[in-house]
Amino acid sequence: LCQDLRQLDLYGTVDAMTASFDTLNHIGPYCEFERALVRSALFLRPGGIFVFDMNTPYKHERILANNTFEMEAEDVLCEWHNEYVQHERRTQITVCVTDRDSGIVQTDSFSEYAYTEAEILQAMRQAGLDAADWCDAETLGVPCSETQRFLITAVKRSDINCNREYQEKGCGNGESDTRNF
Repeated sequence: LCQDLRQLDLYGTVDAMTASFDTLNHIGPYCEFERALVRSALFLRPGGIFVFDMNTPYKHERILANNTFEMEAEDVLCEWHNEYVQHERRTQITVCVTDRDSGIVQTDSFSEYAYTEAEILQAMRQAGLDAADWCDAETLGVPCSETQRFLITAVKRSDINCNREYQEKGCGNGESDTRNF
């Protein structure tokens, strides 16, 4: 199954979902991120859980920022360059992998968006999800100001038809990103 979360269609409901390796950070701007949570929650049964992780604004601003990382192996060199666009809270990432034997170079570019805890919670509410657990993904302890990745367990509420309310608001239908930076 390979689908865009913003248009997810499972043809039924499930008890649990996961999104790992900062999948949701790749969805932006904010209204598109919110749409992805709403579509995901639509296919969760009431009481179902959605476990996901997200890179924090701290990681985007202080760790990834405008840094370049290199990882070497005997036969491969990987260069990972980040450019942080502060007014969009978005990191443009370019990964370049060079096969040392053949000289073949493969390059890929993509963006990650930095969402605050408040923004994530707001999008979860729109999706009909409540936070059951929220921790630092590295320590599994309480997040702090230097937490680089959140690990979130959300539970779908049974008292709301979140997809209908979302559509009535008009969010995700070409509406621009209204976050305050």
